[in-house]
Amino acid sequence: MSVRGQMAGVLVGVLAVAGCGGDDAKTTAAAGEGQDPGAAVFVANGCGSCHTYAQAGSSGQVGPELDRFGADDADAVRAAILSPPPESHMPGDFAKRIEPADLDALVGFIAAD
Repeated sequence: MSVRGQMAGVLVGVLAVAGCGGDDAKTTAAAGEGQDPGAAVFVANGCGSCHTYAQAGSSGQVGPELDRFGADDADAVRAAILSPPPESHMPGDFAKRIEPADLDALVGFIAAD
């Protein structure tokens, strides 16, 4: 099975129990062997339950599609995660829940070329 296939399987399992967001505890994601650390953060925080992102095998329909972002969008991606627009459904507490190194990995995963 390909890495993408494995990641999609993990994503489906996590999304079934995680949903977008979670409790107030900080999330520290551990990447599996061969997995992008940002993908582990994406899965651990349930991002795919709201966002479509081909690289993660997710098809959420609530938030914006993430495939459109590239390396030039890293600052915008970080800002949207840390301070989402008030009208969005994005949880506003990711700055408290995601460790800085994990946030860097997540932004790198989403804003990849």
